[in-house]
Amino acid sequence: MGTEDLVRKLQSYDEAFGIDIIHAETDTIEFDLVGNSADFSDFAEELYKFCPDIVDQGVRTVAELEEQIVVTGRVFLWWD
Repeated sequence: MGTEDLVRKLQSYDEAFGIDIIHAETDTIEFDLVGNSADFSDFAEELYKFCPDIVDQGVRTVAELEEQIVVTGRVFLWWD
């Protein structure tokens, strides 16, 4: 994935949910959801497709990812 692809994806998240990027490096991005609440089930599925490590190496299930997003309002992405 190129930088432009990543920027487009984050822009789409911002349009859909309102995001505030609080951390960004070459292999990690962390952002808060600052917009209105939404159905995070579809969003969690989308995040898993975009960055499978957050489930496969992190919370272990998409349902748990959704719960984490609902509770914290924050998303942490990383790529190995």
